[in-house]
Amino acid sequence: MLPEVADFVRSQVPDPAGISVLEFGALDVNGSMRGYFESRGASYVGVDARPGNGVDKVCNSWDYEGSPVDLVLYLETLEHDLKPRRTLENAWFHLKNGGKVIVTASGFGYPRHDHPVDLWRVSLAGMEELLLDTGFKVDYLSDRTDISEIHAVGLKP
Repeated sequence: MLPEVADFVRSQVPDPAGISVLEFGALDVNGSMRGYFESRGASYVGVDARPGNGVDKVCNSWDYEGSPVDLVLYLETLEHDLKPRRTLENAWFHLKNGGKVIVTASGFGYPRHDHPVDLWRVSLAGMEELLLDTGFKVDYLSDRTDISEIHAVGLKP
């Protein structure tokens, strides 16, 4: 995980005490936010299609069934997800009213990285459309051209 992604998440959730977190794409390939949240009293469930470090439930993110949460993390995963729109629909379904989804994804300049496959790149307008089309109100949207990343926050009204 890029340090800028971790900084972005911390800036969006500076005090996670007592919240419930669901992470889609939780396999720790190159860093995780799990320690940040759990060390501050948040409950955390990690979902990934592959078993491994950081994964509590092995299944596709769009098939996950669980309890409502305050926050969904979808970090550095959209470009590897076979069905990103369905994943965001499932994020919306699992969020409590007033909850938020934090999404980061590779932009067009980011190099290919197969973990296990690299499928997509997203533009700022594309991220906005994905969030709006899946029911979210866009709270934050940024094109981090310096690191070829898109950062976004969607709110469930």
